[in-house]
Amino acid sequence: MNTEILNAKQAFEAMSSGQAVLCRAVGQLLDFGELSQFPATVFFGADYEFCLAPRFMTIGQLDLEVPECIQGFDDLIDAAMYYYAPNLLDVDHPIEILSTADNATYLKRLITSKLLHKTSDDAIAHARAFITLNGGSLDPIEVEAPAVEVETVVEPEVTTELAPEPVEEKPKKTTSAEVKKRYIEALNEATREREVFAIETQITINSDLNKRDLNSLKSMIEQLYAKFKQIEAEEINALIVQFKEQITAAQTAQELIKVRATFASNGTLSAEQHEDLNTCFNARLAEIDSEQYVPQSNIETISQENVTASEDSFVSDSKINNANDSFFGDTEKSRISAEIKRELIYKIIQMSADELDAIVVEIHNNPKLVSTHKNHLDGHIELRRKALAKEANAEAEKKYQENLTDLINRASQA
Repeated sequence: MNTEILNAKQAFEAMSSGQAVLCRAVGQLLDFGELSQFPATVFFGADYEFCLAPRFMTIGQLDLEVPECIQGFDDLIDAAMYYYAPNLLDVDHPIEILSTADNATYLKRLITSKLLHKTSDDAIAHARAFITLNGGSLDPIEVEAPAVEVETVVEPEVTTELAPEPVEEKPKKTTSAEVKKRYIEALNEATREREVFAIETQITINSDLNKRDLNSLKSMIEQLYAKFKQIEAEEINALIVQFKEQITAAQTAQELIKVRATFASNGTLSAEQHEDLNTCFNARLAEIDSEQYVPQSNIETISQENVTASEDSFVSDSKINNANDSFFGDTEKSRISAEIKRELIYKIIQMSADELDAIVVEIHNNPKLVSTHKNHLDGHIELRRKALAKEANAEAEKKYQENLTDLINRASQA
């Protein structure tokens, strides 16, 4: 167990955040024990030291300490220190990476992939978990010897001549070509950029590869990276075409607004691609009802969580537009519009995506709201959509971690 000593304050903060804490008296070499074995005053004074209780998982018949991945590049405090990554080709011999400037890129990629550990034991446990969860086995393969027919052996005549001593055969060293072949097979089976990177990390530090085979594998890896980027670009282009077809097919302003809500909450598209789709949206909206659509030249920029959003606005009909223009010269009507805007902003920041679609129609059909205030509300709606998209991405990452934990638990019960 890789034990990091905590003081009383750090231990109390860790316990308050829900982590299990162990304790022992300062200066003793005894194992850490549970807090229930010590008096309630352990957090007062400097007579005790603490550590976080290790978490264990059971995979098959193995009880392993749960591997703790390094979460960020800032955790690599010590220079010229070795860190470890799981090695699927040789489970009990993890990959060692020295923390140097030359290895900074590889370390960052490993951290992003959650494959970097501070201890070799954690990297070994991680590799074993990978193999077990993917249906592999860590048990040695036993080959049953074929049955041998018993034959009558005629004893040779005894001779005084000495038999030649058997010559020991030296174990055959794995050649560079064989290692290269194994890596090529692994790369051909990779379906994601993340898998290619994990194999690339092992190739970089493999001493059995000669320079020519190493360069050949690196060339193949670069081609795979380019291939996956091309696939991603094609998928995004197909998505944009699909959004544009939906915009063209929309027959009412309400249908268009629903399409815009879909592509506005998509976190994959770039700012330029969002702008292109918004241009198509505005053009189609003008085609649907040119009388009701009034493009706004002065759109106020609103900042919320360092995000800038601006949208074109439309009004319900020519009568409502004329009424809105009169508000600017009418103090009482302008005040009423401002009060409605404040109430709607409070509601918008708490709404779901479906509720936002409904409120857009309500805002633009409200004759008491002036055009400027409608533009402001459009900006807040767009910001809320982006905030919901950000929350959805965080929730997806959380779900991924929960699924991984569930897989480990199910593997332990198999």
